Amino acid sequence: ADVLLSGSKSETQGLTVNEAMASRCLVLIRHDYNFDMIVKEGETGFFFRNSDTFATQLTKILTLSAKEREAIRDEAQKANADLYSVEKFGREVTDVYRRAIRKCW
Repeated sequence: ADVLLSGSKSETQGLTVNEAMASRCLVLIRHDYNFDMIVKEGETGFFFRNSDTFATQLTKILTLSAKEREAIRDEAQKANADLYSVEKFGREVTDVYRRAIRKCW
């Protein structure tokens, strides 16, 4: 796929967006503050807020040069990997256990 389009009004985990970014697929999603941490407008993906901005944003994506699309894909994949890597997850889980051990013993 070239672009993930998501008009969902609520996302519990947003895994489809993360998976798309990890797979180097551009994302155009309805704005949800939960995605502000990973989707940076025009850098790692695109937001829309209503049908008018959807059309505008989709046109913007479809008219990007190959070089621009590639740069956004690179940045999105990197941002996603930085936030959700196996290594980071492992460190965070280990930190939770360490804090629990310190608190309880």
